[in-house]
Amino acid sequence: MYTRLVKDFQLADFVDQFNKQNTDMRIKGKLYTVRVVEVVEENLLKLKFPNPKADLMDLLMEDQIFVLIFRVERGVYHLPLKITNKVETKHGINSLGELQGDVLHIERRRFERIEINKETSYFVDSTEYEGIIKNLSAIGALLISYNKIRTSKIVLDFSFASLTWTQLTAKVTWSQGNKYGLDFDFDSIEQHKELKDWLYS
Repeated sequence: MYTRLVKDFQLADFVDQFNKQNTDMRIKGKLYTVRVVEVVEENLLKLKFPNPKADLMDLLMEDQIFVLIFRVERGVYHLPLKITNKVETKHGINSLGELQGDVLHIERRRFERIEINKETSYFVDSTEYEGIIKNLSAIGALLISYNKIRTSKIVLDFSFASLTWTQLTAKVTWSQGNKYGLDFDFDSIEQHKELKDWLYS
């Protein structure tokens, strides 16, 4: 099984095991850098958003669930968190993140890449660019871009796939010339399953 919900997830052991300080959080379809400062209680993290954009304080609404993304050698973990106790300082935003529900683990190495050579668009800070998805798997893609990508995060247009969603955020993990390796950041296990079923069924 390629995607699973982690049973009996131990937050403190997980953070200690991977020693991960800087990671990403998905907020309104975009990825923001966040630092895990420490584990406060069994299901509670102290977080810091360094150098946030001006609108981040308003986006961190306390009645919503956000996804904290941990990338490790054997895959990606998605931790659903509720943000509380926001405090804005001159160095960033401090907050608490309380774990809500099940943690999703996506194992990377088990998915075959499919050659599709599909023209599509991608977005960087709402600016649209053109490219070609050379190959695609259920967790990532190889993108050929007509423009140099100078950011680590893009939003890829998936309207060609006739899925229930049309865009997917991706992290640029490597580049060689005009070729870029992408790792996908899913909003939910259902979104990942839909892409997997479309590719491999």
